[in-house]
Amino acid sequence: MLSTNNFTLASIENRIQNSNGHWQHLGQSEWSVMEELSETLHIALNIDQGVVANDFTWEAVGLRVVIISAFDTEQLNLQISTDNANCREQLKELLLNFVRNGINDPEQVINELEMRRFLWGRLLGTLSENQAQGLFGEIFFMNYCLSEPLHQTITNWDGPDGSLNDFNWSDYGVHIEVKTSRKMSLPLQHEISSLHQLDFEVGHRLFLFSMSARIDAAGEQSLNELIENIRTSLLEIEAYPVTTEFYQKLADYGWNPNQEDFRFIVDTDLINLYYIEDGFPRIIPSQLNNLIDSRINIGSYRITMTNLDDFKIGFEQEISLQDLIDYESPNNA
Repeated sequence: MLSTNNFTLASIENRIQNSNGHWQHLGQSEWSVMEELSETLHIALNIDQGVVANDFTWEAVGLRVVIISAFDTEQLNLQISTDNANCREQLKELLLNFVRNGINDPEQVINELEMRRFLWGRLLGTLSENQAQGLFGEIFFMNYCLSEPLHQTITNWDGPDGSLNDFNWSDYGVHIEVKTSRKMSLPLQHEISSLHQLDFEVGHRLFLFSMSARIDAAGEQSLNELIENIRTSLLEIEAYPVTTEFYQKLADYGWNPNQEDFRFIVDTDLINLYYIEDGFPRIIPSQLNNLIDSRINIGSYRITMTNLDDFKIGFEQEISLQDLIDYESPNNA
């Protein structure tokens, strides 16, 4: 008999294929699985009477949860079912998570479903290498370099929304753009997506976080592991709404929990933070007044990160939002 730690998706698939409309128990766990001939997939958790109201239901696109005596009249179950092809893989992956982590608390199960509500019935994307690199840089920054609590930072993370800058604390006039280069040696180069990306309003401050992260199967840093670390940190403080928001933003970025992982080699010696001000290499609309026909779209451009020590902000391992709010450029002294 398999221990719960040894269960794999292949183990679950095998039980589904052998069910033929009959429940298959996942040994040493409180979970069972069955596929009906109608191709409806069910998973069921044994629960005690009174733990959840008998008339409890929960629904999302392609998914339904009810309290029922699924396979034994004397045993009450929390049953999760789907007949939606887009939901099946997600439900099997979620079942594996429940079994391997010993998740048997109905309230925790429902919280997990609620956090993933936006995924059910949704055709998930697949990150390209460029998207994976951009996403990795942004969540690396929020997890390792910014000292603000994650549950607060995520609400100000706008990279997945296609905003001008990746992090925005507009109430404090602070904005951060994250750039990740494939190069593993100096000078790094970064693509600036528009003439407005390194521009900012009067009274606001813009910072550029620059790092090197190259996709490599032998890399020590994993995109999925970093995402899981953030998720775990949020759940430890029971920040369920923010966890839902985090997953939503990941999906908007194109991340798919079932896709192959991306691993990265990161050179921490090439991580730097810069303050954007006059003299920093950039093209902004005000520089082009009367110089270029307004009907010409300049589009994106690249900058080479050399001779920028006057704009570099020193920080040991982390920097706080307050540090950025209080920062005074030595160039204005």
